[in-house]
Amino acid sequence: MTAHSHLRLVPTPGPSSDPPPVETRARELSEADLVAGLVTRDPSVCDRVYRLYQRPVLYMLRRVLGNDPELADLHHEVFVQALQSARRFRGDCRLETWLIAIAVNCARAKLRSRARKRWLTFMAPEDLPEHSSSSGEAASQARAVYALLSQLPTEERIAFTLRYVEGMTQLEAAAAMGCSTGTVKRRLRRARDRFDRLARRHPALRGLVESEASS
Repeated sequence: MTAHSHLRLVPTPGPSSDPPPVETRARELSEADLVAGLVTRDPSVCDRVYRLYQRPVLYMLRRVLGNDPELADLHHEVFVQALQSARRFRGDCRLETWLIAIAVNCARAKLRSRARKRWLTFMAPEDLPEHSSSSGEAASQARAVYALLSQLPTEERIAFTLRYVEGMTQLEAAAAMGCSTGTVKRRLRRARDRFDRLARRHPALRGLVESEASS
């Protein structure tokens, strides 16, 4: 099964779940100004940063963790950590990229703190994309894909999600995960291997995986 076949297995988010573009009207302040405001804890700037980036951050948390009952708390934690670590921001990436990296770290910490892994639902039923074939079969396959991801080791699952679900490049995924592109490549390779083995044993995915492997 090739890397491209995963792109077909993992449904593309529909219009209702796509992250909205960051507001442009609030760009009156430069990113340096926003960071400076975070450092001084200027209330108006903190509010501006939250309004600019709260939806992309929430989207990223949801893509990694699914419809998690602690999602709202983690969303809040991301901005608390951003406020606390603003002095360490060096401007070597975009502010949104930095916040996304904090979100990934929060998700990673949550996953590692749980004694048991659970099956994830990355999309609500209404968010599943429409398919020209059997929509029931497509929805079943989508849920099976996301359930299998919950069985991957934490770092591999995050790498797989960022690359194949979120659509990031390997360079972007590396920045979000705080590691090298070589490390991301190794995690993706292991994640694909594990995913393929699990998919071949799953009734909803076995036929699809075998047909991809033979094509």
